[in-house]
Amino acid sequence: MPGRDFATGFLLRHKDRISKRLCKNIKRTRAAVRSEIINSYFDHLQQSLEGVPPCNVINYDETNLSDDAGRKKVIVKRGCKYPERVMNTSKSFKYSLLFIYWLGLANW
Repeated sequence: MPGRDFATGFLLRHKDRISKRLCKNIKRTRAAVRSEIINSYFDHLQQSLEGVPPCNVINYDETNLSDDAGRKKVIVKRGCKYPERVMNTSKSFKYSLLFIYWLGLANW
């Protein structure tokens, strides 16, 4: 049976190929998005914005500050910047922020 230091020794022996990282939890529906769906969205967006002047375009970004305590350390291949763990749990969000950028105000 492996002892207590087996995992530490394993990581040290293979430190040139693997590393420990904090993973980001994502839902199954988000993980299932394919590049065809994203390309279709931008094709329809381009058609929808034909003839609309840039000063009438408003961009906004909403982000949530969560108390996600479910982040875990995982072992991944060295060089993996954004490790993800697919889960079907919901997070409890406490605050929501909304940033608005209106192209008509860009010259201020």
